[in-house]
Amino acid sequence: MSRIITSQPTLNISPELAINQSNWDHPEHLAIGQLTMEQLFKTVSVDRGCNTMPLPQADQHWPLDDEIFSDILRPERTITAEQFLNRRLFNDALLIVHRGKVVHESYRNGMSAQDRHVIHSCTKSLISILVRQAVERRLLDPSAEIGAYVPELAALDAWGSVTLQQVWNMQAGINYSEDYTDTGAHYWSYARSAVGTLYPSPSPRNRTCPLMTSSA
Repeated sequence: MSRIITSQPTLNISPELAINQSNWDHPEHLAIGQLTMEQLFKTVSVDRGCNTMPLPQADQHWPLDDEIFSDILRPERTITAEQFLNRRLFNDALLIVHRGKVVHESYRNGMSAQDRHVIHSCTKSLISILVRQAVERRLLDPSAEIGAYVPELAALDAWGSVTLQQVWNMQAGINYSEDYTDTGAHYWSYARSAVGTLYPSPSPRNRTCPLMTSSA
């Protein structure tokens, strides 16, 4: 079951804190920015079905404070696993499944089990798992051209001979620029399409990273 969460984003996450599309991913704003993507993009929730099963729980859960590590910033000192997640990784949530059972589940930085959290490129890993399952069931053919499954791409010369396997391996050879400071970068075309309106141009201070070009 799917339901519309946001049909028209406001591009404004928190007027009180002045957090918006230009600065949501600044380090000081990530705790709230990564939990409120529905304010930046059109959002549809794919809810769980009626027949669900809870994840099996292990008899013993992993206690974070029992694990001690060398501090990556101060090697002469030690920190607990909880301190490492909270103060070094700035982690929002952690779920560990071992041998089919949950051995640890925790939330921090204001996140709860009910929140939606942007997962960035982890999406590719999840989609790859689903594609692999479909291939094993012979529902998808890795050697088929991607246009057979996404008809909109069949009419585009750049995608004409690209196979599902090549897309799966991120070897399609399509030039893609993810330079957030460049208003002409491919990323911003994607953002404008996802928002459904003219996405504001990035501010000069939005990113300071160098140009990143990759194959999508």
